[in-house]
Amino acid sequence: MCCKIFVLRYIDDVELRQKIDSQLNKSELSNKFSRAVRFANNQEFNVATREEQNIADACRRLIQNAIVLWNYLYLSERIANLDSEEKKNAVLKIIQDGSKTGALF
Repeated sequence: MCCKIFVLRYIDDVELRQKIDSQLNKSELSNKFSRAVRFANNQEFNVATREEQNIADACRRLIQNAIVLWNYLYLSERIANLDSEEKKNAVLKIIQDGSKTGALF
């Protein structure tokens, strides 16, 4: 019964559909980023033990975090060096809109 009610709400409520789509897009972008960090061997881990799998996964997360940090530092410096509030707001708007679609500039 609960599932039927949800389906009817989903069909009827545009805002609910938009929220769900937004969350699905975030998940897909996260998966896309994760795939981009992996390379070689068709993006598969070729390790024998569970411990090696955990180490490989931790290394992937470390690389992802380093990329996010570098982007944060780069964009922060770029924004700080802009000479007007208007330009800063324009770049912040581009970043905000780009983070929704997964593309910047």
